[in-house]
Amino acid sequence: MGVIRETGVDEDLFFHAGALVAGTFDRLSEGQAVEFERQPYRNSPSRARAVNVRAL
Repeated sequence: MGVIRETGVDEDLFFHAGALVAGTFDRLSEGQAVEFERQPYRNSPSRARAVNVRAL
């Protein structure tokens, strides 16, 4: 699992290794820019997670 902090947003988005597109955790660095899509949790729609995470 990882955490993404969007610029200007006080909410951390969690993501699973399976959400990474063409990469693995060892290719990501703390503070590295990524692009992703927000997806609500099925059992808690008011919360979101990051999916289709791509390193920039």
